[in-house]
Amino acid sequence: MQRSLVSIVVPVYNVEQYLPECLNSLIGQSYEEIEIIAVDDGSTDDSGKICDEYGKNDQRIRVIHRENGGVVSARNDGIYAAKGEYICFVDADDTVNPRIIEHLVKSIGSTDIATCGVTCERRDGTYNELKDAFDEGLYSPQEMDYFLDNMIRFQGKHREGILQYAVAKLYKTKLLQSIAGKLNKKIKYGEDRELVYRAVMKANSIMITHKPLYFYRYRKDSALHGINNHVLHDINYLYETLRGVFSESSQKNTLLRQLEMVISSRIFMTPKFMGFSPRCEAIMYLFPYYNFFHGERVVLYGAGSVGWNYYHQTKHLKDICYVLWVDKKFRSDEVQRVETILTTDYDYILIAVLEEKLAKSIKDELNGMGIPSEKMLWRKPIILYDD
Repeated sequence: MQRSLVSIVVPVYNVEQYLPECLNSLIGQSYEEIEIIAVDDGSTDDSGKICDEYGKNDQRIRVIHRENGGVVSARNDGIYAAKGEYICFVDADDTVNPRIIEHLVKSIGSTDIATCGVTCERRDGTYNELKDAFDEGLYSPQEMDYFLDNMIRFQGKHREGILQYAVAKLYKTKLLQSIAGKLNKKIKYGEDRELVYRAVMKANSIMITHKPLYFYRYRKDSALHGINNHVLHDINYLYETLRGVFSESSQKNTLLRQLEMVISSRIFMTPKFMGFSPRCEAIMYLFPYYNFFHGERVVLYGAGSVGWNYYHQTKHLKDICYVLWVDKKFRSDEVQRVETILTTDYDYILIAVLEEKLAKSIKDELNGMGIPSEKMLWRKPIILYDD
């Protein structure tokens, strides 16, 4: 039985340092019925030459040279040139597991899109595994309304439903060719989102898998992690574009609600994108008690990431009067010992930690100091993004 051809589209722009590793990971796929379409988007380094050399040595590699027009245009060229039944995108500075195509082809079956997980390199050199918030399995045509209701922001999980990356997915070629002409080529921030969301809205069914088979490389000099002084304008342009996309859907209200939550989180991250100092970077955890306080005296317990986020969001608000900030381990001019609570007049102790188990441990500790439970407040922080 003849196996389906898969077209792997690789947009390439000034990545000579990483490109050979990327192409080697594609050439070595266990699923051999592939074509690799390297789209050189007007590179000014040796990326184009590297593509040509690989093309001479492997007949499965086709190279398209074009004037620089951005990743959306480059991907579109690859989409239209694809001869395969399916398309998979790979960024030229990333690598993939040798079985990623085999896994995705087995997973997609008769569906329109199949996904897998991502191993993401952090800026400190550690790694984090990312996966869709949806459970693994097939989402049939009857379940696509549910999928769209949670596509951008999964209800109850405080994170995005489907990973917004165009990579780590296998798409039916006909599906992508039906939406490629609608993609906005002027988007400079978050362009993957439009492709992914349009594809999902067009799909009849989707297969979700979590196995981390795509390796995302952290690059300080990449467009995503570099300094962008126009990021607020770019975020607004993305919002306006996606708002127009969702206006075409019968579920536009729920899609717009989810979109507004994600865009709000991106706005909180703008100091990071604009190159502010580390202690002025993005808010990760949104303060969950904005409508609760009306001038009460508050002790803030916790000086870790959550406590820092809460304090710097609310320290100038008139409705919250911080009388003390404490932590069991961390000390500074602002942060005192936990025992200081016993000599302080306050109305509430706000426990600023991420996990419920740790919050319960802190409550038990405070109870042991003679502090009643009704004085303590804890809610699971609202996670805006995972760094």
